[in-house]
Amino acid sequence: TPGMACGVEEEEAEGVLDGADSAQPAFEEEIEAIEAAIATLGGQVLPKLNWSTPRDAKWINAGENLMCVSCSDVILILKSSDFAVHDLCHAFDCCDEEDDAPPTIGVRRPADGRPEQVTLALRKWFDLRSSLEFRCFVREGGLIA
Repeated sequence: TPGMACGVEEEEAEGVLDGADSAQPAFEEEIEAIEAAIATLGGQVLPKLNWSTPRDAKWINAGENLMCVSCSDVILILKSSDFAVHDLCHAFDCCDEEDDAPPTIGVRRPADGRPEQVTLALRKWFDLRSSLEFRCFVREGGLIA
């Protein structure tokens, strides 16, 4: 929608960026939880959202990979990813609420086009060359393809 940035009025977004509103949200608990998870997973993690990995943001990281060693790294990768922005702001833009298709398991389509709940998953980092990646399909606990 013109004048909107991810569901926020343009004036509101500019006010936050300009520092016009002195009451900025604080995320101490979330930051501490992310830092604790990173430590639990060995100090190096790969961030992922509900549906996608921000693999288009490798360029922002010094190693040209998605390895994160701090909460700041996780935030930087997510903010730099068009995939993450799409998941957060435009995931259901092309969906029709009157569609007869069955609902996606565990995901409700809200009126504003954004998921009601977003999950940040941190996985233990493993440096895998992209040329060695492949897809597997599992059904009922068994590999089918």
